[in-house]
Amino acid sequence: MKSPEFLHLLSLFLFGFNGVTAAYIHLSSDQIVILRLLIGVLFLLPFSLRFIKTFSITSRTLAATISAGFFIGISWIFLYSAYRHIGVSQASVIYYFGPVLVMAVTAFTRTEQIHSTQWICLIIALCGLFLCIGQNSSWIQDSYGILKACTSALCYAGMILCARQIRTENNFMSAFLILAAALGTVAAYFPFGQNGLPTFSAVMESAIPLLVLGIVNTGFSCLLYFRAVPKLSAATVSVVGYLEPLTAVVAATLFLSEPLTALQIIGISMLFGGAAAAQRIGCRNV
Repeated sequence: MKSPEFLHLLSLFLFGFNGVTAAYIHLSSDQIVILRLLIGVLFLLPFSLRFIKTFSITSRTLAATISAGFFIGISWIFLYSAYRHIGVSQASVIYYFGPVLVMAVTAFTRTEQIHSTQWICLIIALCGLFLCIGQNSSWIQDSYGILKACTSALCYAGMILCARQIRTENNFMSAFLILAAALGTVAAYFPFGQNGLPTFSAVMESAIPLLVLGIVNTGFSCLLYFRAVPKLSAATVSVVGYLEPLTAVVAATLFLSEPLTALQIIGISMLFGGAAAAQRIGCRNV
């Protein structure tokens, strides 16, 4: 039950509810991200202090940890803004393509072998992605949101590549440092954003979904995620990741009544099916 695969799946399932939870928070996207990270850091702080005396880390792992946090901060800034522009379902599907990019990077750098048939599956997944986002009737109007979602996907890929380089047994400290680095990144960006810090009354109006997003979907989920990712292959991380957008799409349809066209459903099926087939082929060739 504590296997890396199970922890990874559970974290992705919880992450899948990020957009739905954020939809009930009446704050700007920048404000949601910085409060989410702040709550997550505070949640992990007492656990981290317990192990700080015995915690040791190499300079390489520290650099990978801080870099992962940097990419998380930037990724979430763009993702939550994309939620507002194009909806949770569409933004999540685009965001998911980040792990697939990891698979491509590991192939080009030859850190992991990718079979030729896997590339065909990934091309099918890419076609599904374009089919899904191309069905929006207001493409020009939403192109800004799509660009933000694509940027978040690139940063997501950078985070995974960095997270896979983390080598430490203290999961509380590594998750804490990553979220702290992400919080620092967002705090540095915040003065350049369009919104200032939220008022106390505005925060209290959305206190319950904020606490759920910060504690469950951030602190706890990141602890599970960063405990599992360093122990999994790039192919597994890339493809099993389809659970997150799948959860997001289903949750957005059920709780937010976001519509899905028949062609978008076909596109999502191509995306998830192509990615899953790529992983299955990769497992047979190991």
